[in-house]
This record gives sequence, structure tokens and C-alpha cells, in this order.
Amino acid sequence: MATCPGVVGGEFRAAIRPDRIVPSPNGYEIELACYTEAKSILPSYSDRRKVPRELLDSMGTAWIPVLFTIPHSAPSTMIGSENYSQNWKLKIHALAANHGYRAEFDVPIYLTDESDGQVHVQPSDNEFVATADPYTRLRASGIGVDESPTGRAFTFPAGRHLGFATAMLVVQACFVVAIGVALFYLWKPGLIPITLMLSFFLLWAIVDVFFYRSQVLIERDRLTVRSGWLILVRMRVVELKDIEDWILVSAGSWGSTTAFNLSVRLKSKATVTLAKRILTEALAKELKSAIKQSR
Repeated sequence: MATCPGVVGGEFRAAIRPDRIVPSPNGYEIELACYTEAKSILPSYSDRRKVPRELLDSMGTAWIPVLFTIPHSAPSTMIGSENYSQNWKLKIHALAANHGYRAEFDVPIYLTDESDGQVHVQPSDNEFVATADPYTRLRASGIGVDESPTGRAFTFPAGRHLGFATAMLVVQACFVVAIGVALFYLWKPGLIPITLMLSFFLLWAIVDVFFYRSQVLIERDRLTVRSGWLILVRMRVVELKDIEDWILVSAGSWGSTTAFNLSVRLKSKATVTLAKRILTEALAKELKSAIKQSR
């Protein structure tokens, strides 16, 4: 918890970090309540807040922010006998249908030196509007976004979309096998180099899909691009003044989903690839805009 203990006549802040969580499009309802007796059903004090979204830390881990202002008249935690005590509980549940996330925590809340007798807050259902993370969709897709001492870095790990990549490779493999079967039954010598070439491209596609990774560091006047496969990494430095255009090119599709590669074309007509296989055109355009605005 960010505040431990919570303060009567002050604030209670916390960060709930579930081990694994699916985003809740409707947000969460959080209740902070004090139960005066061990077996009490109704709380002696309670307050509710609606949190509209999860936040993501610099590592891309989801967490749920909690913020309550507690009036000076509220009770303080007291661990008493079996028949009498004052216990504070924090309860949370997702508002999205069939989401399933629900949790309950025992929290300590006391009068402290920081308690302010002028704090008198009536319980309400006000929504705690957390600061919006402009890179939520990018991080949710597996793209890392981190601030560095010199700029902002976008990291594209290898094998981000294994399901999509596997489906595309299956299609390519079926095509190569079909050519191979035709070669075997029809014995067309002219198909041999074609089959070998397609087999090579399939092998290259497997390496590229599962092992290619890149990172783009945006500084004030340049881009530094590190990309490659496994231990083979190449670094390119691109001056922003040398960029002529930003290019999105389709990198294959499966069903209704299309992946895109993002590159920059330089005034020298050379092309530098920044990222591969960004799923959906909308996300690719968002990434393009985010990188351009980071300059």
C-alpha cells in the first residue's frame, strides 16, 4: 500500500496488483468500510469509489489505483475481543459482466499525527479519475514504453503475437507442402528450385517471426534503432531531419486481422524498419503517431 496505515482525518492510498488480470472495460467498484463487530453484516462507516480503468507501470504490469479521503469522525482500527472490534476492509469487484475479478483485504486505518480534525467528508459514489496512460493500448499489445535519461524508448520483444504468427506460418507451410506434393506426383523438374526457394523463405519466416526484436529510442534530434535476431543485433542512428516519410506496410493477415510493419524512408531513399508485425492498422497508426510525437 502507498499509505500504511491509512489516516483517519486524512487519506488512504493503495495500489492493488492482481497476479493476473484481464482489463475490465467498465472499470471497478471499490468499497472501504469499517465493521464494528466481528460478525457485523452492516458497516459502521463505508465509502465507495468507481475506478474507470487499470493503470500500467513502466514494466507493463496492470494495477488498480485506490484513493479515499477519510473523515476525522470515522472510527480507528481496534483489535479487541471476540465480541467487539473495529476492522477496516477494502473490497473490490470488476463491473464488467462475467469478468470475475473480486477481492477483499484487511487494512489498518488509525488516528495518527497526520490526522486533520478539519477533514469531514461525506461518503459518496464519486468516481476516482485516474490519470490516463496514453500508451495503455500499446503496452497491452506487448510493446514496452519507457522513459530514459535521454528520451523515450519503444521496445518490441520477440514473439509478441505467437497465435497470429503460428497461423500465418501454418498457411505458408501448407503452401510449401502442396508444391512438394505436386513435385513428387507430377515430377516436374522445373518445380525443384521453386520448392527449395519456398522452403528457404519458410525457414526464414520462422526465424523472423519468433526471434526478431527491435527497440526505438527517440531523442530530441534522432532515432536510434536496435534490431535483430537472437544475438545478431544491428544499430542504426537516424537523424530526424533526414526522414522523408513514415511508412506502414502490410506484413500479412489471418482472417480479419492484418499485421503492419512500421518503417521510415530517408531522403537518401533508404528505408529503416522500426517495428514488425503490429497487429491491426489502428494500433499501427497509434504507434506511428506516438513515436512522431515523442520527438
